[in-house]
Amino acid sequence: MTVLCSCRPLFVLAAVLAVGCKSLPKPGRPKEVAPPIAFTAANRPVFATAYYPYGPCMRRHLAAPIPNYTNWTPGRMAKDVRRMQDAGFSEALVCLDTDMANDAFPVSRALRFVSQSGNIGGPRVAFLIGPGKTPLRRDVFAKRLVAARAHTSEQMLREGGRVVVYLRDGVDMMGESHPAILFRKATKDDWFWADSGTLSDRTLTREDGLILQHNIWQAYRVKARRILIAWNDFETGNFVEPNSHDSVANLGTLTVRTEVRRVEDTVRAAAAVPALAE
Repeated sequence: MTVLCSCRPLFVLAAVLAVGCKSLPKPGRPKEVAPPIAFTAANRPVFATAYYPYGPCMRRHLAAPIPNYTNWTPGRMAKDVRRMQDAGFSEALVCLDTDMANDAFPVSRALRFVSQSGNIGGPRVAFLIGPGKTPLRRDVFAKRLVAARAHTSEQMLREGGRVVVYLRDGVDMMGESHPAILFRKATKDDWFWADSGTLSDRTLTREDGLILQHNIWQAYRVKARRILIAWNDFETGNFVEPNSHDSVANLGTLTVRTEVRRVEDTVRAAAAVPALAE
């Protein structure tokens, strides 16, 4: 059976699609004040999560997921979908490199995740493909999506009526696509990457959720339309799923759930204004 990785480190999230320079909170500094926000249904930001396949080669030297599965099983997928849903994520980007995207087994598992999310009513899903050792065989990848009828799934994110596959910088491609599949390069305008940790000299700093909170607030300040938060990038220290380092600190009261609820509250308040005026 093909394993779900090529035993290479996961590509670094912060190196791609970073939006400007983000100053991170320093330990011991006064607590940051939340910026005022006022969103409507038309301009509210979408909270999305970057989701990496589990496998025996997923590096866990900084922390490990709880439970610490070594494989990407249907049970693992269902648990993650429910956790993402509970946290308030509307979208999930399944992150593959080109080597995995060219391999039938990882793609079949990723498509199983799409099905699980649809069955549970979880986040809508897209693929985000990064560079690997081989060019992306676009024709083969597209055919696998079509064969699984992913191109007809309401769970897949779309642009212009077509299922969209996002590409990171440095991805080489060969072969033609399918009319129902749109491959396009992701740009810095697609998402604001909200990091949840910093890694320096092998030392991981997370500040019990304050780093993620700060970066979400930065996204508000620049009026980001989509805020992307890594679910399980244990290689770079960017993860919010329950883990052995700080448990659920980045999903709890300081961060994702709270911020999603703040946004929802302002949207409801904006919608109620005309009714009150009447």
